[in-house]
Amino acid sequence: MRRQREDHGIARRANAILLLDDGKSCQQISDFLYLDDDTIRGWHKTYLQDGWDALAFDGWKGGQSHMTQAQQVALCAWLEARFCRSTVGSNPAVLSTAGRGRVNIHGAVNLETFDAPFVEPTTVDGVSAVQLLTKIEARNPDKRIIHVIWDNAAYHKGPDVRAFLARTACRIHLIQLPPYCPHLNPIERLWAVLHQYVTHNRYYPSQKQFANAILAFMRKTIPQEWTKFRDKVSDKFRVITHENFRVLK
Repeated sequence: MRRQREDHGIARRANAILLLDDGKSCQQISDFLYLDDDTIRGWHKTYLQDGWDALAFDGWKGGQSHMTQAQQVALCAWLEARFCRSTVGSNPAVLSTAGRGRVNIHGAVNLETFDAPFVEPTTVDGVSAVQLLTKIEARNPDKRIIHVIWDNAAYHKGPDVRAFLARTACRIHLIQLPPYCPHLNPIERLWAVLHQYVTHNRYYPSQKQFANAILAFMRKTIPQEWTKFRDKVSDKFRVITHENFRVLK
């Protein structure tokens, strides 16, 4: 049992590092893994300083409970009453779908008009990046130059994108965000809103229904209800300086 817990902890740390490499923010990963975002930052710092071996070492040791026996019994009774536990032969407390079907959305958002062009590729890559840029150009016919700010994903800088930008009539001007700064990209905030509306605490019997819910959000909810969440999707970033911190010794 202890070995299983250790393996699970190592797998979660590995998943966190992989998600950071995919451009996810610490806040997003903490929501996925039900952890504090400072924990994710600590894992990333350990990984950068000492490598994977240090991150894979689980030296944590538990301590003795400070609860009395009566308090432990009361807590167990409260948990049993509040959360239905799934056991062999019973229906699961939380419905879930089998398999790992996914929906790929390669999208952008205009913070002035809240126009949110997107494509639905089989794979997010250089081809889908060019498809998205093409759609952005088509939806802004009156703009002489269109500034597109996006992250440093390899496919955002690959040969497909470079060939697209080399066109004589190209009106797209790309601005690359600094590495590992998805929190500076407003589209990440839009994805967070999408999850709140579509995926969090929701069950879809089939992958098709799941995909349709996401596409309905992109095609209908955003154009019709964007004023409800526009304050959550903005370029108003919090500036943090050393003056806001104090060192605890």
